[in-house]
Amino acid sequence: DEVLARWREHFVDLLMGRDREEDLNTCNMLPAMSTEGAAIEHDTPTPYDVEIALRRLNNNKSAGPDGLKAELFKIDETKLNKAIYSLICCIWTN
Repeated sequence: DEVLARWREHFVDLLMGRDREEDLNTCNMLPAMSTEGAAIEHDTPTPYDVEIALRRLNNNKSAGPDGLKAELFKIDETKLNKAIYSLICCIWTN
């Protein structure tokens, strides 16, 4: 019963948009990760990369922090893929 009550409290907090102070503190305590020595690709993604990434989005899942569901990205794939690819290239090069 105690565990169930805690889960209920957690989901009510999420529903109401309340951040729990201890959750925020836990995030702040995580160590920063070093990218030194990591192999980071610098090649601009291809249109195919964008297409595959969008197709891999799972349908029938709740929206993320941006409020956009995966189904939205699959309505008109051709136009949206081009727009997202253009945006990614702009961000990637700047």
